[in-house]
Amino acid sequence: MQYNVMSLVCFLGLSLMIVQGGLGQSTETVTKGSPFNCVRYNKTINVIRGWPHKFEATDYTHYLLIGASYLDETQFLVINGVNGSVLYNTTVLIYSIFSKAYFTSDLYPGSLLRYKIVAMVAKKEKCEEHDITLQVVDDVETCADTVHADNVRSITAVPGMTTNLRCNSEQTVAHKVSLDPSKHNYTVQWLYNCSPQLPNNTQQSPIRNNFGQLSIVNAKTDNVGTYTCIVTYDGKSRFVRSYDVCMNAPDAKAEGIVTCQQETYLIPNLGANLTVSCSLSVGIGRIADAMIATFWNKTKGNDFECVNTQPGFYHPAEDDNSRHSCIRTLEQPDPTCFRTPPTLNDLKAEESHVIATLQLVDIEQQDLGLYTVVYESSKGKKIFHNVTIAIDQAPTAIAQATVIAAAITAACFVLLLVGLAYFFRFYLAVYWKTRFAKYDVDDKDFGAFFSYHFYKEIDTFGKIQARDTCEGVREQMEKLGLSLYDERRNGIAGFKAENYINMMRRCHRVVIILTPEYVKDHWSVFQLHESFLAMIESGSKIVFVLVPGMKEHIKKQAATDDTYRMIQRAIKLNSASVWPGRTFCCGNKFEMEMRLAMPKLQEREDGRKRRSSSDSEFGMHPTGVERILSNMTTTTEIGPDDIDMTSR
Repeated sequence: MQYNVMSLVCFLGLSLMIVQGGLGQSTETVTKGSPFNCVRYNKTINVIRGWPHKFEATDYTHYLLIGASYLDETQFLVINGVNGSVLYNTTVLIYSIFSKAYFTSDLYPGSLLRYKIVAMVAKKEKCEEHDITLQVVDDVETCADTVHADNVRSITAVPGMTTNLRCNSEQTVAHKVSLDPSKHNYTVQWLYNCSPQLPNNTQQSPIRNNFGQLSIVNAKTDNVGTYTCIVTYDGKSRFVRSYDVCMNAPDAKAEGIVTCQQETYLIPNLGANLTVSCSLSVGIGRIADAMIATFWNKTKGNDFECVNTQPGFYHPAEDDNSRHSCIRTLEQPDPTCFRTPPTLNDLKAEESHVIATLQLVDIEQQDLGLYTVVYESSKGKKIFHNVTIAIDQAPTAIAQATVIAAAITAACFVLLLVGLAYFFRFYLAVYWKTRFAKYDVDDKDFGAFFSYHFYKEIDTFGKIQARDTCEGVREQMEKLGLSLYDERRNGIAGFKAENYINMMRRCHRVVIILTPEYVKDHWSVFQLHESFLAMIESGSKIVFVLVPGMKEHIKKQAATDDTYRMIQRAIKLNSASVWPGRTFCCGNKFEMEMRLAMPKLQEREDGRKRRSSSDSEFGMHPTGVERILSNMTTTTEIGPDDIDMTSR
C-alpha cells in the first residue's frame, strides 16, 4: 500500500528544519515520530560545473534490500531540500527499482544543491532518508591530468581476443557522467595516448549502446597504451576516465630445437652418478599446454628405454636394474603484461620448456656411450637429440696444467712484488729505517760536519743558490734532532788541516754542499779529499748535497780532470742528494733522502745534550773567519759580509 505522500512531505519538511552539520560524511540515525523507523544518512557529493547529476534509486536503497522480497512495493522520492516540494515520486516492485533515476538540471553554484532522497517499503515498515548536498567543482582540464588521476584503470588484454573499454562504468561513480541519451544531447570520443588517432583494430559502439563503448578487436601487442574517454555535452567536455592497457605475449609456436646442458658428459671414473638434462621450447601461451612425452633410449652396450608421459614423476628404465630413471617437467613462466611492445628477447623469456632429465646411478662400463632423447607430441611428431657419456681421460693433465698455471701465477706475483719493491726501494728503505732499523752507535760529538764554499765575489745567483741550500740542510738537521758543526759559524783554531781532520772524525757525517765554486776552490777540494780519507779510516760517511745542474757538470768534467774523477768516485761511494730549491714539488723527497743518509740516534739516557752548532769549541772571530791557504793555492777571504748568508 502506498504511503500518504502529503503526510510524508509534511513530516520531511519538519525534519529538514532540524538537520545540522554532517555534510561530507555519512551518518546513520533513526528518525523519531515517523509512521515507522527510518535510517537517515548525510552526504556531500561533488558535481561538475554545468553538468546535470543523476540520483539513481540503487544508490539509496542499500538498507531496504536487506531481507526484502523482490515482490515488495518500494517507493522512491526525490524532494527539494530547501522547500520540501516533491521533485520525483515513483512506486515499483523492488526488483524494478534498479531502473529508476532522477536527473537534475545543469548545476552551477546558484542552482538547487540540497536534496532529500527517501526510499521506503511500507509493508516491511522500513525507510531510508538521505540528506544530500551537492558541491559544484571544476573538472580536470587536460588529457594528461586525467591519465594521472585516480580514475585510471589497468586492463590486461589477451592477444587475439576482444577487450571492451566502457566510458561510463558503474565502478567509477565519482567520475561517472550523469546523462541520458533520451534526454540529453552529447557525444563520446576516445583518445589513444591522448591522441585522436586510434589503432585500426578498434571499434566504438553507438552512444545508446553501452554509452559509446570502445572495443579492441583481435588485440595485438601494438595496442598497448592509454585509452581515454571524452564526453561532450552542451559545448562542455569532460575527460571521464582512462584505461592503461597492457598485453600478454601472443601465442607462438616453438622452433622445435632441443638443447642439452652438454653434448658430451664426462665422468671422472666408473661408479660415479650423473644427471643429463635437455630442454625443448614448446612456445608461448596456450600452445605450451600441448601434451608432450619424453623418451630416453640407448641401443649399444646396455639397451634400455625410459618413457615419461606425466610431468613431475620419475619412471624407472625398462632394463634389468633400477640404476636408471627419467623425469619430465614443464617450465612455464608467469605471463608478463607488457606496457610497451615486447622485444624478441622479451618474447624469448615468455617461452615454456619441457625438460627431459635422465639420472644414472653407480655408472658401469656398459652405461657409457650414445643416448637419444625423444620428444613426441600428441599428434605423433617426434624430435630427436643425441648426447654422449664418457670417462674423462685428462684429469691428470688438467691437474698438471693447474699446478703449472699456479706456479706461473706465483712466479709472476713474486716478480711483480720484486718489481714494485725495486721501483719503490727508496721509499721502502726510508720506511724501514724509520720504523724498524736499529739505532746507530752514538760515539761522536756532532751529528755532521758542515762544509761549503762562499765568498763575496761570486755572482748573485751563486750566492742565493748556496744560501738556500745551506739553509735547507740546516732545517733538515733540526728536524732530525742532529747537531751540525759549521766551520764558518764555529770556527777551527789555527785553520790547520790537521784540526779540520780531527773535527771531521768527531762527527757522524760530513755534509758537503757541492757548488761550482766549491770545486774550483783548492781549500775546499783539499777538505773534500781529506774527508774522503777520513771516511775510509773512521767509517764516517760523506753526504753530498748538489745544487741543480752540478751532477751533470761533474760527469762532463770527470772525463778530463782528476779532481772531478775523485769527486765522482766519492759520490758513488756515499750518499748524494740534489737540492730541489724552494719549491713544493720535491721537498718531501729531499727530506726523506736526508733522513736516509743521516745516522739514526737514540736520545741519550743520561740527559747529556749533544753539542749543537752554536756551541763553539774554539770561538768565532768577532769580525768573521779569515783563512789563508799555503802558497800552493789562491787566497780566499771570508769577511763579515759573508756571514750574513747564514741567516735570512
